[in-house]
Amino acid sequence: MKRASIFIITLLVVLNLGACSFISYAMDYKSTTDLKQIKVVAQLDANRNMATAIDVVFVFDKTALTVLPKTGPEWFANKSMLMANWGGALAVLSLEIPPAGPGANKPLPHGYKKAIAVYSYANYLSTKGQAMGNLTSYSCAQVTLSREQINYASCN
Repeated sequence: MKRASIFIITLLVVLNLGACSFISYAMDYKSTTDLKQIKVVAQLDANRNMATAIDVVFVFDKTALTVLPKTGPEWFANKSMLMANWGGALAVLSLEIPPAGPGANKPLPHGYKKAIAVYSYANYLSTKGQAMGNLTSYSCAQVTLSREQINYASCN
């Protein structure tokens, strides 16, 4: 009988601790990015008629912000190392968009609303299209791929 009482008390304590941590998580939960949707439009001669690899990077840790590269070529060259070292602080949505293609319609990664920043990196041939794009402040970001560069705007 004494063992059963100890077991029940222990079980209640464990369940209570789990409930407390869940409640604190739920109370602390708030969206830190407005982004809810990303539309990609590729013009007929986008990226000099080459398919474009685009990674949308969701950042969940302030320290990880300091190690992110500023250009697409740097991101793609160091992606494996960055994901190995910072995988828990980053989530990546990878897209491959052909010129004049239908665009992309992939769901945003789990937990995306908690991202403190959202950046886009493209594997572009032209240097004008290689700069990192900041999508954090958009509710719906439209990424337009043209021949030499990428433009970012709110969705229409």
